[in-house]
Amino acid sequence: MELQEILDCAIQVGYELSTSGAEIYRVEQSIFFICEAYGVSDVHVFAIPSSIVVTVSDGAEFLTRTKRVTTHSTNLDRVERLTDLSRMLCQEKPSYQVALQKLQEIRQRPFYSNLSRYLAGMLVGFSFALFFGGEFPDALLALGIGGLVVWLMDFLEGLHTNSFFINVICGFFAALLAYWPASCVPWLHADKVIIGVIMILVPGLAIANSMRDFMASDTVAGISRITDALLTAVGIALGVALAMMVVF
Repeated sequence: MELQEILDCAIQVGYELSTSGAEIYRVEQSIFFICEAYGVSDVHVFAIPSSIVVTVSDGAEFLTRTKRVTTHSTNLDRVERLTDLSRMLCQEKPSYQVALQKLQEIRQRPFYSNLSRYLAGMLVGFSFALFFGGEFPDALLALGIGGLVVWLMDFLEGLHTNSFFINVICGFFAALLAYWPASCVPWLHADKVIIGVIMILVPGLAIANSMRDFMASDTVAGISRITDALLTAVGIALGVALAMMVVF
């Protein structure tokens, strides 16, 4: 590969890892090892959740490329396959065209279907309502609201709504849909239903990754992730508080 092709291939793999929910150290190491495997000894990588900057040199010229990361999701299947691709590139050193073909095959793999996401949201609401002390009727109500919350999230994301306001709106409707039936049926516990449903919105992976970033000395990335997680928590709390103001 030419130096430009090595840089392009490495940063594309790093970008896909970052958008799929991988840790920052995994993004940086994958880019570094790919470049090093193709004979580039002078490699400098700086990644945060919103940007990747890579500088490489073969002794004759320096190349720098920056790639903005604007979307984030959680796709552990893609993270695993991209990690395997990084190892394959380091071991076999295929051509630029073959590397891009393998990367495109991973990109084209189907994401989680809507049905599986709705079922997962319903199961999360049902399970956590029971886990936090709710009874079976509470869990059934959380199951139904959980599916509606996932649908609402998809709808708002389709409108390109800011993630903070998505959490506010989803928290508001989750609490509202829990309080109304509970006000009519005495054996329903709205608090258990709400806490079960809002677990769908809690950014557990972001919090875990921020702790790993801090332990790996990626302080900027850790601060960025934990700040985003805290804003998500504030949005959820604000939405639930607004619903309580409406009901009471």
